[in-house]
Amino acid sequence: MERAPRKPLRQLCHECEIQTRGESKAATRLLLRQVGIDTATNKITNWIELPAPAFASAPTPDGRWLPALSMVANRLFVVDLQTGKVSRSLEVPKRSSEILIRPGGEIAYISGTGKIAVLGLRSWEMQRPIELTPGVDGLAWVPAPR
Repeated sequence: MERAPRKPLRQLCHECEIQTRGESKAATRLLLRQVGIDTATNKITNWIELPAPAFASAPTPDGRWLPALSMVANRLFVVDLQTGKVSRSLEVPKRSSEILIRPGGEIAYISGTGKIAVLGLRSWEMQRPIELTPGVDGLAWVPAPR
């Protein structure tokens, strides 16, 4: 049986856990890049280098930008998908874990501890946040009743 070529762990995982003799150590800073995949061929097309690990991302409807959310750095890295480079880095609420872009593409919502940040995607400026009940987390679009 032929073995597949070995790749360094940092190329295979975004976040992983390493165990040694029953001890567990999280290794979260192994991969600081986003992967581009051609969905027609299911092949990797490129890698985008990031300043810190991103745990969530969502492309804008026009396909130009990829806001990538780093819970570790409390930053939102805005990737220009035409150049494959980070063009902006914005501060977000602590422990932000999800990003959701309004279908029209003008606003992004970013969930964090105790609030949802609201980002104008035309100006790239934060707007007044939405305060949450303690312990509430997560984002989802719910269709309006007809």
